[in-house]
Amino acid sequence: MRDDQDASRSIYDGSFFRIGQFRRGPKHSNFTGPHVAGSALIVFPRTSVTITHAGKKPVVADPNVVMFYNDRQVYSRGRLSEKGDLCDWFGFKSELIAQAVQPFDEYVSDHPQQPFQFPSGPSDPRTYLMQRSIVDTIVNKGVRDELFIEESVLTILKHVIYNSYHQQGVSPHSTRTATEKEVTDGVQKMLSIYFRNDLSLEQIARHFGYSAFHLCRIFRKHTGQTIHQYLKQIRLRTSLEYVTQANTDLTTLAMELGFSSHSHFTEAFRKTFGAPPSQLRNVSRQQMHQLLSKISIA
Repeated sequence: MRDDQDASRSIYDGSFFRIGQFRRGPKHSNFTGPHVAGSALIVFPRTSVTITHAGKKPVVADPNVVMFYNDRQVYSRGRLSEKGDLCDWFGFKSELIAQAVQPFDEYVSDHPQQPFQFPSGPSDPRTYLMQRSIVDTIVNKGVRDELFIEESVLTILKHVIYNSYHQQGVSPHSTRTATEKEVTDGVQKMLSIYFRNDLSLEQIARHFGYSAFHLCRIFRKHTGQTIHQYLKQIRLRTSLEYVTQANTDLTTLAMELGFSSHSHFTEAFRKTFGAPPSQLRNVSRQQMHQLLSKISIA
């Protein structure tokens, strides 16, 4: 990267969030600022700089830290790395951030446009790897599995919020309601009926009158799986009805079951059942019976 390079680009525009990359060379004429955040952001640094939010003390923003910016946040930047400022960002509506923060801050409704009350938090290895994987997948492979990306981004948001408040010694309040199991059952029923469709998290959440963030939390609490994982398992187990038939075209089957490509279907199938779908056509009837019995028991 050139010392004076300046580039910020959006790489994914979702229904309630955006993902982007920011690159600013260390000799750029306006490296330090001040700057103004264009939306509520969580930012994962790839290099080290100092970030100073207006009225706050400077923070060393390095790959071990996740940075928080409220919408219209004024901040300045200081040089540390010889590469300048390289980072990946996730932009949200302030209301969604407030929903994520609410279990930890019951007064966030008093300041919904400024849900972040501190400028940074810890970035645990799992979350850092998850966000890097999402960004790299979008940039290098062009994968557009909308439901997977939506849930992954909300999981990242959940983790960084939890880690940040845990660091402050704050535990979440109980948010259990009497209707959570009913909503979970409803989502399961919807997925079971429309599993062939290209479903988005926003569509599902709107149908049940929940925010996407809370619906994901509720579903995972009651099933132990994300909505995307549950949907994928329905699709994969349904595929077992067809993969052993010699006249089944696996590419057509993959597309009919909602997979983005034949390779995506094959890899998901292999990870779940331990063998690619084409291999199951070569096993004996007895071996297939034994395999399906093990899968049913699992």
